[in-house]
Amino acid sequence: MPTLIQINSVVSYGSTGSIVEGIGQLAITNGWNSYIAYGRTERPSKSELIKIGSDYDIKLHGLQTRLFDKHGFGSYRATLKLIERLEEIKPNIIHFT
Repeated sequence: MPTLIQINSVVSYGSTGSIVEGIGQLAITNGWNSYIAYGRTERPSKSELIKIGSDYDIKLHGLQTRLFDKHGFGSYRATLKLIERLEEIKPNIIHFT
C-alpha cells in the first residue's frame, strides 16, 4: 500500500494543520497509509501521528534561537529521530507544509 508522510508544525489546528488533515483523509480514502509528523498542538486525526521532539526539545530549541540565533537549527536530536522513523516507514511521498 502506498504511504504518505506529511510534516507540519501542528495537526488539525489552524490553516496548515487543517490542510494536512484534509490531505491525509483524502489519501486514506484512496487506499494510502497516511502519517503526519508534527511538533506542537496534537489534535485528533485519521492519520497516524508522529510527534517530533519532546516539550524539552521545543524549549531547548527556543533557548538556542534566543541566545545563539539558531532558529531552525536547534533540534538536531529530534531531527535524527524523525529521519530514523522515516527510514523505517519508507514513504512514497514526503510532503512538507
